Amino acid sequence: MGTTGNHQHRRVTSADFYEVTLERMTDLPTALNIASIAVGFVAGVCFCIGSATTKPKTIALASASIIGANPALMRSFSMQRSQYIVGALSLIVSFLLQAAAALVPKDIPLPLPTFFQEPLALLLSVLLLASVLAFLAVSRTITTTEQAAQQELLLLQENQRRGKS
Repeated sequence: MGTTGNHQHRRVTSADFYEVTLERMTDLPTALNIASIAVGFVAGVCFCIGSATTKPKTIALASASIIGANPALMRSFSMQRSQYIVGALSLIVSFLLQAAAALVPKDIPLPLPTFFQEPLALLLSVLLLASVLAFLAVSRTITTTEQAAQQELLLLQENQRRGKS
């Protein structure tokens, strides 16, 4: 430590940063911001998976005129749709968490157990929870989307038979 006049200088360490971070985690807005980061990350992953799973073969099959149904293509589109829906909903939740963080008074204490007042613990907990919820929602949405698409396909086939008769 050096001194200059009446001021003392000391080296700032990671322990100092950690202590400051823990102090900041006692307020609700900071916790909401951290939760928003985790949920926003899950939203981004959902959008990336939806885009990345579109294979060139799927694009080629979708752009070609096919007589009849293509189950692989239907599954692929159902998966993409599900990822996009869950990604969009996660993004909305993330924005709502950010808005809440900006709007709640700064002096509201954090109503969480001490464990979750550590930024990394809160971040990883919300990330895990949001990921599990996203996985379950995507799985459910894929199933319902495929069922709805199958029903639409049957209706189309029925309408085609009626039009050809």
